[in-house]
Amino acid sequence: MFQRDIDTTTQLLYHELDAIVSDMKQIGLKLPIEGGIDDFLGVNIERRDDGTFHLTQPHLIDTILKEMRLHSDNVSVKTTPAAVSAILKRDSDGIAFDGHFNYRSIIGKLNFLEKNTRPDICDFKLSTIVCRRSRLH
Repeated sequence: MFQRDIDTTTQLLYHELDAIVSDMKQIGLKLPIEGGIDDFLGVNIERRDDGTFHLTQPHLIDTILKEMRLHSDNVSVKTTPAAVSAILKRDSDGIAFDGHFNYRSIIGKLNFLEKNTRPDICDFKLSTIVCRRSRLH
């Protein structure tokens, strides 16, 4: 597909959606408009000048950080949190995880984030240590 075909298809889709919303309002249905397609999908879609798209999921990232208690000012930020070659292993002798967040839920959210907008975090195989986790992980 060429870029102009995508633009034309997108315009037709928006026109069709507007017509549907208009029809629903005409028959008396109350349909609040709560945002754009990016709000519905949870993905911010930014079209750049060069014709490419930049996808981000800031709400999901903020949710993960809040659930893990990593959203405060006393948390240090690193551009590369771990070496790509690092292999996470069981930490049988380490301090046990205190359970302050749902570990499996966070793994699922990180997986969803990685598949949609952040392929750069795919090197971390956290799900392999779900059963015996410690503060190291």
